[in-house]
Amino acid sequence: MAGSSNRGGSKLDGGNHRMKKYMADWDANVTRSKDAASMRANVLKQYPKLGMEFTLNDRVATYFPAQPTQPTQPAQPTQPTQR
Repeated sequence: MAGSSNRGGSKLDGGNHRMKKYMADWDANVTRSKDAASMRANVLKQYPKLGMEFTLNDRVATYFPAQPTQPTQPAQPTQPTQR
């Protein structure tokens, strides 16, 4: 079949390059981000039309897991005042 060979580059090579760039950008954003919110903001700033909100949130949570909140100490019982 003439013209059906993928040798010498294909239309898919551009997608491979874009994915490698996205992965490199991801690694750089992990380094520069201090928490999940800043990571998400950095990625969406670079890729505003990403369109994978659930996947993005899930992946960000893998790198920046939610920190458990410290339980509050129960109020100490007050001693009855003596009169």
